[in-house]
Amino acid sequence: MAYREVTMIEVKEVLRQWLLGKGRKSIARRVRIDRNTVRRYIEVAKQCGLDEAAGIEALTQERLEQILEALRPLDPVGSGEIDGPCARRIESSSRNSSTEASG
Repeated sequence: MAYREVTMIEVKEVLRQWLLGKGRKSIARRVRIDRNTVRRYIEVAKQCGLDEAAGIEALTQERLEQILEALRPLDPVGSGEIDGPCARRIESSSRNSSTEASG
């Protein structure tokens, strides 16, 4: 399955289905996301204190925001400076272009 950003509504639906007692495979099919993604969302929810036994009422807006924050990548793609081999290649290409233009 190709990478795509999952919306807050999809995360909420995964957690809602889980709290209603649905299995991970079933949730993945219903929400149309990879079952490993479902597993990760559930694991993060548990780390944030959400308990399946507490039921759907435990999924408050504050708890959902806490879970979403924990799921947010530390360095989202495209959010910062270019680093590593790609940056060196771009810098090298820029230098080569400028020397060709001046020569």
